[in-house]
Amino acid sequence: MLGWKIFEHSVMLVLRNWREALRIFLVPALVAVAVIAGVGASIGLSFATLSDPEQMSGVVAEGGFFLALAIMWITLPTCALWATVSWHRFVLLEQYPQGWVPPFELNRILAYFGRGLLLLGVMFACMLPVVLILATAGQAAGALFFVVGVPLMFALIVLVYRLSLILPAAAIGRSLSLKESLDATKGAWGAIIVLLVVSGLVQVGLQAIITVMAALSPVLAELFALFIGVTMAVANISILTTFYGLYVEGRELG
Repeated sequence: MLGWKIFEHSVMLVLRNWREALRIFLVPALVAVAVIAGVGASIGLSFATLSDPEQMSGVVAEGGFFLALAIMWITLPTCALWATVSWHRFVLLEQYPQGWVPPFELNRILAYFGRGLLLLGVMFACMLPVVLILATAGQAAGALFFVVGVPLMFALIVLVYRLSLILPAAAIGRSLSLKESLDATKGAWGAIIVLLVVSGLVQVGLQAIITVMAALSPVLAELFALFIGVTMAVANISILTTFYGLYVEGRELG
């Protein structure tokens, strides 16, 4: 089935090109971790502080907290978009990483960010009527959520997948409107549904393996969980890349 082939192709993209993935994602990830650690340490923020309400309130009251928070909020998305755009460009344009620092394409990163905000706006506009209906439904809200809310949420996820071609298009500097993305993915809803089901089942299966491994060797379980988490995160980005290559560029799934 096409949905399975898309998932398999996306995962294999990561596994076959693990060296390039490492060169693209490692430095942005290290930069993000370094900034978060440095900024957190400068204001006395730590995991222990986060779990202690009194210490946390003290950190907030001392000043500099909101500035540090703003720096983190800017750094994390920037580093994530930096790596994501580089990966799209590597796969679609064969822009191989030179060295360990991927190109920082600021205009493409900003374009990607803008398209992401556009998709969030579409999601919000679609969800708002449902939320308002559920909010005014009173005691019937629970039943109404499962009867109406869940199917609509599922339909919204399918819609977002169909619209998401604008993201890799922005990464490689090509203009693609929401309507063009919808037109390109006409008839793709079945493949998207299969893809969602397969992704969910794979995640459940992997989590079960990690749980069993944790009972045998917590260290190995943590290492395996890290490997799986990174692989699946890049694979999810690759799904958008695969969608673009398949539905816009007409590429074959190898």
